Amino acid sequence: MILQEPSGLVGKTYHLTGPVSQDMHAVASEFTEALGRTIKYVDVPGEVFRKQLGCVLICGRPARCKRFLKKIGT
Repeated sequence: MILQEPSGLVGKTYHLTGPVSQDMHAVASEFTEALGRTIKYVDVPGEVFRKQLGCVLICGRPARCKRFLKKIGT
């Protein structure tokens, strides 16, 4: 629908975060409360993420992983 009739959306702002904008630490806190166990958010630098993902590349899904890395811009 949006792509078929985008003119009605020009100039409007949509908040895609839901009722409250949260960082990942707040999301982890909500998971902690809901699950009854500690969930901790760890911000992993891009280079570390790529190295950790290397094991997945070796396991036989390299094309899918390469597309994912390209999509997220690492």
